[in-house]
Amino acid sequence: MSSPHSPSPDQPGADARTARAMGAVEIASTSIDARMVEVEKAVLDEEGGRRLEKIRRDLRLGSGSETGSSQDTGGDPGKKQSG
Repeated sequence: MSSPHSPSPDQPGADARTARAMGAVEIASTSIDARMVEVEKAVLDEEGGRRLEKIRRDLRLGSGSETGSSQDTGGDPGKKQSG
């Protein structure tokens, strides 16, 4: 009878188990790296959104007549007004 830890003809050998374990570690590592990239992107998007809002506020405050025209077009300065 064989030991429970020794490979049988039906089970993969130690090399296959090692390769599978190394593959699992690589996938887990890649998943962690991908998640970190997602978090960094979210942070950059948030910072960019705050900067954009600040620029928009500054432009509205500093451009007296421009404010009315961009508000009339739904906030889209490139959109033509009808009338």
